[in-house]
Order: sequence, then structure tokens, then C-alpha cells
Amino acid sequence: MNGVAEGVRCLRLEAELPKGIWAELAYTFIYLKNRFPHKREKAGPRLRGHNDVEKYCENNNIKYDAQQFNFHHQVGEPIPQSRADDDDSSGLENYHTTIVEPTSYEEAMIQPEARSWQEAMKEELGVLKERNVYDVVQRPQNTKQYGVEAGGVADQPVEEAGMTPEVIQKLQDKATLLTTERKKRGKSVPEELVKPEQVRQFQTLASHPGLHSASVPGILSMDVCPTDTSKILTGGNDKNAAIFNKDTEQVITILKGHTKKVTSVIYHPEEDTVITASPDSMIRIWHVPTSQTIQAIKAHEGGVTGLSLHATGDYLLSTSTDEHWAFSDLRTGRVLTKEGDTTTPHSLTTAQFHPDGLIFGTGTSDSVIKIWDLKERANVANFPGHSGPISAIAFSENGYYLATSADDSVVKLWDLRKLKNFKTLTLDEAYEVKSLCFDQSGTYLAVAGSDIRIYLCKQWDNLKTFSDHTALATGVRFGQHAHFVASVSMDRTLKIYGM
Repeated sequence: MNGVAEGVRCLRLEAELPKGIWAELAYTFIYLKNRFPHKREKAGPRLRGHNDVEKYCENNNIKYDAQQFNFHHQVGEPIPQSRADDDDSSGLENYHTTIVEPTSYEEAMIQPEARSWQEAMKEELGVLKERNVYDVVQRPQNTKQYGVEAGGVADQPVEEAGMTPEVIQKLQDKATLLTTERKKRGKSVPEELVKPEQVRQFQTLASHPGLHSASVPGILSMDVCPTDTSKILTGGNDKNAAIFNKDTEQVITILKGHTKKVTSVIYHPEEDTVITASPDSMIRIWHVPTSQTIQAIKAHEGGVTGLSLHATGDYLLSTSTDEHWAFSDLRTGRVLTKEGDTTTPHSLTTAQFHPDGLIFGTGTSDSVIKIWDLKERANVANFPGHSGPISAIAFSENGYYLATSADDSVVKLWDLRKLKNFKTLTLDEAYEVKSLCFDQSGTYLAVAGSDIRIYLCKQWDNLKTFSDHTALATGVRFGQHAHFVASVSMDRTLKIYGM
């Protein structure tokens, strides 16, 4: 019966039908199941047509009424005598479909009906919980809970799996490689990089309002796919994430699963995978081709406020209102370590890895930027000076500079070699900053908030200001070699700027 129930749920969800016709759907599902052969079904008769039913009734002394089995004609109409499913089954295979029910979650997620299977599973789990068909017991001592099952959701934050020597060595090797590559590049910038005079000529090329719901307006976060900058990922107030192709001007997919707004998003640089986070305290890893959650990480007790992907592409940094940061394995969903600053406990508001990945920064609700050593899990430096909660931080690609903002209408630039503030960009009175981003070469800094501004690093000149958004801008990113700039806003639009 479980197979029938799940099949009925899939039928209903796929066709978006009401629960009130459950009985009719059950009859339909059983009817179809009896007519189509199953690979794993070897025993039992198959009633493939009216003749089969009539013979079965006759052999078992059951009164046969042809109209009760007429699924194709109105009552009173004659039953056609020539049918593909009658006893004469010549060429019958041409009319049959082989149905293979998945035997595991992984198998279900690669089928065309993946979304329906997932919805059916969620509904089944909800019924089990609602009817109290199981007892919650204490976890046995000396055991650990490592992450959650793919696509599953944990009710409580998972325990730490630990920073093994293998993980630490992997981080160190990546940092060494990146440092070597950076020294080889030196101070040169790519020839393809857009020149400052060209940035001054940037215009608004497109405005796209249809990515998220109009009834719950507002886009809160964004990222650009590093390997295909035509793909833009956005997180909305409507609890959904969307992937949009700016070249074809088409929505590629909508990712549904969070129970609250999506405030942080990351597009994986090497895989067809995206990461989202929400005040619902969940971090979701999505497989873009199937639009399915492949990991649901419960690393925090409070809402997730920041995400940053490690340079290896295998680990994730997150911050939360629970006053902790967490370092998680993207592949397994395991939380490797979780730390908080017990000396000055405050909510963490944002997170960002240094380009080398051995240190990272977090913003706090008490106006301080904290720098952490990942391997030692220790707070190694603090940058005070802002007023109000920290709203955004961004490291330059060369790793020398850190840009920060808060609720004080300024952007501060910090020299990480000297650990001091060397420049403060004073913005308009009451200017709000919500997002900061350096381009990949470290030549330009973009600021999003009350408007969109592009600064030339080192000189810190404001090259261009865009005031097209009709509400607060919440995210900004550069395209490859700064050939375009993209921004999102509470006005529900994604805007593209360029030549």
C-alpha cells in the first residue's frame, strides 16, 4: 500500500490536483498499475483488458458488470470490440510502458519525476510526525551524528566531525598553490580587463523583474557563475532561489525548499551546484540540472547570516545569529568545526574567506570585524571603528585589502599586512551599504545599497554611479574581466550594466 500511496501523491503533485480527489486518483493509479508490466513484478495475473476481467470474474464466480470497468466511455455507450488491450494481444508490447519504481533516494533523484518523489517523501514524513507513529529517544552515549542524509533535514544542529590532519593538509596545500600562482602573476592585470575609462561609459543594458514573486517582492542576494558568467543566481524574499541566463533572458530553474527568505547564495565555480542559506537556519546544496537539494546542512541553532566557499570548492563557511561560525564539508554535509567568541558574544552578520583560505573574516552585530585562523580556530585580529552591525565584507583577490561596511554610511579599507584602516570612503548621509565586491583582478570595488557605485582601487575614485533601482540594492557582482556589472534590489529586479 505504501507504493500505491506514494504513486498517488506523485500523480496529484505532478498535476497540481486537490487532495479531495484522492480516491479517484487511487483508482486511476491501481488501474494503470494493473495494466502495465513491472520489471520486478513476476507473480500474479495482469488484467490487461475487458476480456481478461470478464474471464477472471467467470473463473472466480464473481458477477461481471462491463460498465463498472469502462474507463473510456460514458455509461450506456457500447464497449468497443477492437481494442489494443483485449485478449488478442498481437503487438501489445507497443502499447505498454515499463515502470521502474526507485529503490533509493539517489535513484529517485535522477528520474524525470524527481521533484514529485521528493514532495511525496516530505508529505509521508509529515504524516508520520503528525500522527506520532515513532518515539524520539536519546542518542546513545559515545556516538556522534554526522550531518544529514542527502536532501534530508535535521531538527537539531549536527555535532562536529572534527578537523582531521587530512583536512588541514588539504587546506594548506591549496593555500600554498594559490600563493605560488599569485606570485607568478605579479602585479599585472589581464589584458582583457575593462579599462577605467570604459567603466565610466557603462550604461544600464537590461532590467529583469520576473525572477521572483511579485506578491512577496524583493531580491536579497546574488552570485554570478564564475565559469559561465551568463548564469546569475539570486535569492528572494519569496523563499526561493532562481538561476537566470542573462544572454537568453530566460529563467533556468527555480529552487524551492527554504521555509524563510533566501539571504545568501553561492554559485559553485567548478560544478553545476549552488548553495543557499536562510533565516530558517538551513544551508541547502542544490543540483542545478534536477533542481533538487542534495545536502541540507543544519549547522546552526539560529538563522544563517553569511556563506563563503573555500578555494578548494569542498568546504563551506557559515555564520549565524547563534553567535557561531561553522566550517562544513560540502560533500558529506558534516560540520567539521563550530566556534564562537565567548569573550564578547554577539550575533555574527556576515562571513568571507580570504583568497588563500587559511584565514577568514566575520562581521558582528556590535560593529567589529573579526579575523580568524581556520586551522587553529582562533580569533587572531579585530578591526573596530564602524558603528552599527557589520553589513558586508570583501577581500581583494591579491589578499592585501579588506573592504567593510556597516550602518554608518562609510566603507572602510583595511591593510591586512599592517592590520590597520588606511582609507575610509565617506558616502552620502543615511547611505545604506548592503553588499561589497572586488572584481577578480582586484582593480575595481563595487558598492551596493542606496545605489550602485564602482570605485577604482588604489586611487579610490568613484568611476560610475547607477541610480536605476527604485528600492535598496542588496547585491552586486562583476562579470568576467569586469565586462559587465550585475545588481539586485528590493525592487524585485536584476539589472545588468555594461558597454
